[in-house]
Amino acid sequence: MNFHRLSFFLFLLLLMLPPAGVAQKQAEDLHLFLCIGQSNMAGRAPLLPEDSNPIPGCMLFNKEGEWEPAIHPLNRHSSVIRMPHKNRFGPAGSFAQTLLQQHPDLRIGLVVNARGSTRIEQWKKGSQYYNAALRRAKEAQKHGTLKAILWHQGESDAKKPEGYAEALATLVTDLRADLGQPDLPFLAGEVSHLPAINQQIRELTTRVPKNTAVVSAKGLTKIDKAHFDRDSAIELGKRYGRAYLELTESPR
Repeated sequence: MNFHRLSFFLFLLLLMLPPAGVAQKQAEDLHLFLCIGQSNMAGRAPLLPEDSNPIPGCMLFNKEGEWEPAIHPLNRHSSVIRMPHKNRFGPAGSFAQTLLQQHPDLRIGLVVNARGSTRIEQWKKGSQYYNAALRRAKEAQKHGTLKAILWHQGESDAKKPEGYAEALATLVTDLRADLGQPDLPFLAGEVSHLPAINQQIRELTTRVPKNTAVVSAKGLTKIDKAHFDRDSAIELGKRYGRAYLELTESPR
């Protein structure tokens, strides 16, 4: 290939590349949600055959740092996973679907990094689980913008709930600071039939009043001592979705 033909070829190649602004817009297209906590966030409800179908409009961040269609179980790519075979149906999918029903043009990216049987102490700043969640959230933001953190944890602290509210407020503050988003919405879900720990969780909106919400577990039912059944996992996800929409779209 002579010089003139090579120059013409390079010129055509440059014309095919998207402008910098377009590429940046594409990179920031995903609305990202970090979903962390213990087993109910990981999902313990039974899976059905239809759960092998992707959730339209929703992507899942995998272990390779890439995006794939969001298919249950959504916690299967958690970097702190303990027992992969126990990951089943959780609330993150119906959360995404609730947002998409209101805003069908959204492209949602879920970063689900839960681990069962963990106490809030194990999620404090500098811990293995905190660092893993932080790392994956930052990696995912190469492809979008982190819009909120969904937290569901507390069953493991129910016997000694004292101090939980303070620890949760500190966790919110630390994650926001380390992610460089001081106003990042944070949604904490109640656990089922454990009033002492739920009272601590409900203190969040008082201790950290800006852009926080508590998602009720009232009326939800379980398959065992700690874990929501399938219908309740779906309803919990919908409640997270409605709480997020109310928090971010209501005039303030």
